[in-house]
Amino acid sequence: MVIYLFRDEADNEKYALSMDVTGRNIPPITAYTEWIFVEAIDTLKFGDPWDIGDFSQLFERLKADGYYMFRR
Repeated sequence: MVIYLFRDEADNEKYALSMDVTGRNIPPITAYTEWIFVEAIDTLKFGDPWDIGDFSQLFERLKADGYYMFRR
């Protein structure tokens, strides 16, 4: 599965993951939030010691909402 990483242009501490390459489904944090594409992440290429199960809660949120926001 490929997920897409975005960063809030105004705040380098705020990030979001999305199933949508455009990031249009990620809600703004403030009226000035602009999500900037950072990179595509292929979850099937995670190397050791990572296991897809380590990210089960993240994937559940992505499936339910289509995005996941977090701070660095």
